[in-house]
Amino acid sequence: MSYLSYPGFIAVLGILHFAPGYLSLTLSLLGYAILPLLFARFMIHTGRVDSLEMKTAPERNLAYRVSLVLDLALALYFQWHWQSEAAQWPWVIFGVILLLTLVNQFGYKASMHTAACGGLLAFFLPKLNHFGAEALVTSPPMQLYLGSLTLLFTLVYLSRYRLGAHSHGELLGGTAIGLFVTFAFQLLWNL
Repeated sequence: MSYLSYPGFIAVLGILHFAPGYLSLTLSLLGYAILPLLFARFMIHTGRVDSLEMKTAPERNLAYRVSLVLDLALALYFQWHWQSEAAQWPWVIFGVILLLTLVNQFGYKASMHTAACGGLLAFFLPKLNHFGAEALVTSPPMQLYLGSLTLLFTLVYLSRYRLGAHSHGELLGGTAIGLFVTFAFQLLWNL
């Protein structure tokens, strides 16, 4: 579950939700999943990190900085290319990575996995507010969507904790970062 919920895959899921298509899939897979994984493998090969888990905050520093550059490039491209509400998600991803990078500088290893899940869940909550709470009760697609996101978050949280990758505080901290950044971006766009 931990590998399937790699934050890059969750970012791709978010991109495809808002802007389905071959180009969106290709660019988001390349920028959010493939290139970061290749860079992580390079860091392992050169001895900068011990494993893909990057268990300590110092091991994550360089990976976060490279992710910031890739995420900024993708956010700028998607902003220019889409010119629509769909361009919000790449900026949210950039904001989450930026905040994770900042807290990592202070030695706090917040969970990137739960930050990604929290961000995806937070993007859904305003839709529930827009359609009303009765939509959740009466609409099977809404029930399935919210249920799937909740199940994904629960499985990711439990798998990361069970693997010993994070403490409860780090998992909740990651969730809070994902929720906070997503809600902050949504407030900014609605002003």
